[in-house]
Amino acid sequence: GRRATVFADVEDNCIEHGIRGILKHSDIQNMVAEYDAEDMQARAHGKFQHLTGLVFKKFNPKIHVIPPFKITKQDFVVWEALDPHPRNPDAVVWIATNKHGTKFICNEFYNADFINAKWRPYRITTASLAEEVIRISSRYRLEERICDPSAFIENQHDSEPEKASLQAKLSELGLDYQRATKDRKTADRRIKDALDFEKVGD
Repeated sequence: GRRATVFADVEDNCIEHGIRGILKHSDIQNMVAEYDAEDMQARAHGKFQHLTGLVFKKFNPKIHVIPPFKITKQDFVVWEALDPHPRNPDAVVWIATNKHGTKFICNEFYNADFINAKWRPYRITTASLAEEVIRISSRYRLEERICDPSAFIENQHDSEPEKASLQAKLSELGLDYQRATKDRKTADRRIKDALDFEKVGD
């Protein structure tokens, strides 16, 4: 069948400027003032986000992707971050930091297969996830484990054990995580700061 796409500007929902709008113009202005430039086209003007450019526009593979090298326990401390999801694949990333504070993504785990141009999660038990995380982490001098706050929520539909959170199950398996922040705006800004560079010479 045919598809139609309708683009709507946030001002279309304005009491003063829109048609059957329900939002005050002053509230819209306050809301839009909070958006980053990268989000403006999608959030305020209803345009496809992928047409507005990347969130981290300064990311440059020629500068930020380097050949692999050995992360030694004496020269690097490593942070581990887990992002679990009930429907999408769980993701874990390890970030090494040297004595100068430079950070390197040194490893990752993503429980999915790439099939027919799509990521598809494969079934993995909590025990298998913990086993893989412990195996990878054993290579590093681990400073901290952090996890998305969703892992701390008790799941009434889960039965291993009943109502236990993912964090509680992982703790029983030897992995203790601290609750990470959900402050996306600050996180994005800090990543942008880390990726910032100034080209010198040719």
